[in-house]
Amino acid sequence: PRSFECPMLSSTRLPRSVGHALWRRAFSTAPEVKSPALNLRKNVFAEFSGLAVAHNSLNLGQGFPSYGTPSYVTKLSPCICLRQWTDGFAHVICSLLRRFMKEAAIEFIQQEQNQYTRPGGNPQLVKVLADVYSPWYNRELNPMTEIVTFTGAQEGIFCIFLSLLSQGDEVLVIEPFFDAYINIALLLGVKTVGVPLEMNAATKAKYNDPHCHDKFSSKDLTIDLAKLEASITPNTKMIVLNTPHNPTGKVFSKDELEGILGVLDRHPQIIILSDEVYEFACFDGTPHERIATYDGMFDRVISLFSAGKTFSCTGWRVGYVFVCHALIATYAILPQKYADLVAKTHSAIPFCGALPFELAVAKGFQAAATNGYLDQLPKLLEKKRDTVVDALEKANLKPIVPDGGYFVCCNVSSLASYDEFKHLETVENLPAEERPDYQMAKKMCIEQGLTVIPTSPFYSNVRNQPSPALVRIAYCKDDATIDGAVKLIESFKQQP
Repeated sequence: PRSFECPMLSSTRLPRSVGHALWRRAFSTAPEVKSPALNLRKNVFAEFSGLAVAHNSLNLGQGFPSYGTPSYVTKLSPCICLRQWTDGFAHVICSLLRRFMKEAAIEFIQQEQNQYTRPGGNPQLVKVLADVYSPWYNRELNPMTEIVTFTGAQEGIFCIFLSLLSQGDEVLVIEPFFDAYINIALLLGVKTVGVPLEMNAATKAKYNDPHCHDKFSSKDLTIDLAKLEASITPNTKMIVLNTPHNPTGKVFSKDELEGILGVLDRHPQIIILSDEVYEFACFDGTPHERIATYDGMFDRVISLFSAGKTFSCTGWRVGYVFVCHALIATYAILPQKYADLVAKTHSAIPFCGALPFELAVAKGFQAAATNGYLDQLPKLLEKKRDTVVDALEKANLKPIVPDGGYFVCCNVSSLASYDEFKHLETVENLPAEERPDYQMAKKMCIEQGLTVIPTSPFYSNVRNQPSPALVRIAYCKDDATIDGAVKLIESFKQQP
């Protein structure tokens, strides 16, 4: 027969091929997909990056640097010491080192350094990391047993969670949080519990008062130690401490960290993952505290870092951790060595990192240790922060001035265009994409030409937001992009 009678539409004669397709679909025996990936949260960065491209919007959403190399910078030995140069030359030394690293990566590729490398990290890279960091840790780091490299710090988080946590375990995360913590936990059946980093009631009231013009900083955001204690249960197996903090720019002081550790001392089963990817982005003389250097903490802390953030090469995907190779049983969820577990997990996923990029990062750290790059980078970022913060303050967008990191959070409720979303502030249990900050961020991207990121997706409880109109802006951008953003922000101020 040349046609097929559909049993659901007996009077309808369909082409044979179409009828067979309908029949197969109706009686398909394909198994139902029940993957935990179905539970993943919507990726806010992917959505807003797509919107930025579609609407030709200036993208200050994601935290990838866009610094260019000045045309007058030629190939120069990165070993030239520039520590004595003035702050005005910070961009020069940073550009020099980035160019040197790019040329090194190209050279390694041309030298056929394109095969697999050691899963735990290329020996040259881990040796350099041990040499650079050991003085800061007041101990000799063992490059072969206490350092593991990853294809980006995010893969490091995944491997650590997968290695050391089991389904039903709980992880404490400082809220607002880097959303990768949540999605990785969802994949593994691990529960995340938010511990709020928040303003006290009086400061929060001022921050949301349209007539208050006080200045606010990330120092106004603190952790209530009683709430931290209350968040811990017998199932709590790990806490993620992130300093400098994404998205707020909070740099935890020694007193604050010792207060947190005082609580954790009463719960020795809890492993500490110290996310320090913005370690070289602390401003105004604020020191970066390395938790693993505190007395007795190296045996309990896994310290996570990102060469992509340090050297503005996030696409190279080079991250690494320091972890004690023989954590004592008191702190162990599993009796095996933590470093071994993490390295084995990593080798089962990508197997190893990208060899030419790991070698180039090794060269970069060798140069940075002698030419002042690590001193100049925070000065470069601090200047960019100040430019964006100044524009936000003039536009009455109440920036929470960060002490570190790549981002500044601000309150956009004073913009006239926010009025259409204000009624949503009191609506309970809204999906993330319907919350006022999310709606406003989309409007800013589509209609006003500036891409920012809403902060509500970074909270398990949006009541902990300093403002329901809080958005995040990245200032880790080239000067032309920042200048364009400043002009847009100035235009917001002039809008009725």
